[in-house]
Amino acid sequence: MSLVEVYQELYNRLRKRPDDGRELQSIRSLLVSTLVEHGTYLKTVYRRNDRWAKESLQKALRYEPDNSIAHYRLGFLAYKEKEYAEAQVHFQQALKLQDRCGEKQYRLNEQQLYYANMYLANSSLHMAAQAYERLGKLPAAAEREGVAGTELSPLYELLGRNEAFLEQHAFCQITRDGRATCSKEECEDALADRSGTIMLYFGNRETSLSYEGREVALTQNQGYAMRHFLLQAADRPITANDGGLVFYRDAHHEMKSSTFRKNIERLRNQLAELALDSHLVTLQTARGMVYDFRYAPFCIMHRVDDFCD
Repeated sequence: MSLVEVYQELYNRLRKRPDDGRELQSIRSLLVSTLVEHGTYLKTVYRRNDRWAKESLQKALRYEPDNSIAHYRLGFLAYKEKEYAEAQVHFQQALKLQDRCGEKQYRLNEQQLYYANMYLANSSLHMAAQAYERLGKLPAAAEREGVAGTELSPLYELLGRNEAFLEQHAFCQITRDGRATCSKEECEDALADRSGTIMLYFGNRETSLSYEGREVALTQNQGYAMRHFLLQAADRPITANDGGLVFYRDAHHEMKSSTFRKNIERLRNQLAELALDSHLVTLQTARGMVYDFRYAPFCIMHRVDDFCD
């Protein structure tokens, strides 16, 4: 039985017990979080699958209809498949539900609001272009109504400019110096060009960690944990209940220290394969189950729709 199925079973049982409202809400929160954040990896821990992602996001909306980020990601999946009418609906809903979304973590940030509007506009332009193309297949009616083919040129020009812009800003690069957007090709070039830098790349299908020409594949949890270490842990230690880590927790949002340590040790093994300093992540047992992450130059790259922060 998968983790989603376990949460669904618990949720269905608790629904029959009206006195367990708080527990029901906690399980629903875990279920929605798992569907939204992990759905694309439900069948395999290393490779994304858009069909599983879509099914999981749709399930999440059944439990939490006002979830903006679920609509946002469904919009991207539909746009990728050139289902522009479907994409338009989801981007509209993501924007419409922004203020009604109960969980702050599932609201769109400023960058996501920008891209939701951009992709909504482009979805509408694609639909308009398709409508004009259909009109062109009705020459008698088009001539009668005075719709000339030359009128489509400005529409196609705008659509082309917007598509070029979206491709040039499809990925986000994060370093110690800040964030910037770039194209997929620029991300791939960066993987080969940066010396002495830890490269964490959330690709369209797989997540990889590379350093000085060596590369290892990461599971989704390892990728998310590594991202959190790079962004946060150099400034402060990490504990088992650190909110930025996505290792699975129980119904009370708690994690066993043994589970936490095991997951961190697996990540350290991956770092060792890259010939990185084995003490990059160090355990400070004197302060309890606490890990310190030493500073290292890094570059994180992912699609603009991948993360909520």
